[in-house]
Amino acid sequence: MHKGDSVQKLNRRDVLGAGLGFSLLGCKAPGAPDAFHLGVDVSNNNGEVNWAQVKRAGVGFAYIKASQGEVTKDPLYDHNLAGARAAGLIIGSYHLFAPGEHGVPQAQNFLRSAQFQACDLPPMLDLETEAEPAQSDQYRSRVEDWLSTVGTGLSQQGYRDHAAGLYLRRDIWQSLGEPDWSVYPLWIAEWDVASPSLPQVWQDYCVWQYTDQGRIAGISTPIDLSRGGPALQAHRL
Repeated sequence: MHKGDSVQKLNRRDVLGAGLGFSLLGCKAPGAPDAFHLGVDVSNNNGEVNWAQVKRAGVGFAYIKASQGEVTKDPLYDHNLAGARAAGLIIGSYHLFAPGEHGVPQAQNFLRSAQFQACDLPPMLDLETEAEPAQSDQYRSRVEDWLSTVGTGLSQQGYRDHAAGLYLRRDIWQSLGEPDWSVYPLWIAEWDVASPSLPQVWQDYCVWQYTDQGRIAGISTPIDLSRGGPALQAHRL
């Protein structure tokens, strides 16, 4: 994993009132559980994506990079979001975390940049680097500030608290002192294994990224591929 200007205010009550077929017990994904069998995550680094081809290749869901750090918006976010939705994929948005920058303004950047709809996948905070021992407390605190601020922002838009989750590897979690973040949805990254080894505090995962070298029709670059896990449906917005 490595643009938008506003948060779309559309909550589950609005969707239910419109009669679009969602259940009070949870979202009904088109083709579920097949919709979660294969997913991709993309950013501007992947260039122009032909989302219709991606859908025809069997991809059911996509995470799209919305923002990075305190000020950066992904220049292809709006374009990718519109294309993926039009193709019928289930969407989630993510933010690439900058450990050297403060958590609250990073969260505000994400909330400005990303767009949400009822039954989207949980937003994710992408942690890519391990913490240096002397910086682990600060890094962890900034992550928690981001999660809290985004949770509040989503709640104000009609979504439940703790909707945002974490993308990480087990070694990153260990470098941060093995915090108990089990209340947050987990997107675990572990490549080239039969099944992922989860940090102990989580009982299951929402998403498992199993390779960073996938190939999918409609995307010209190598692409991260993921599978939806046991907890994904329950954590949709």
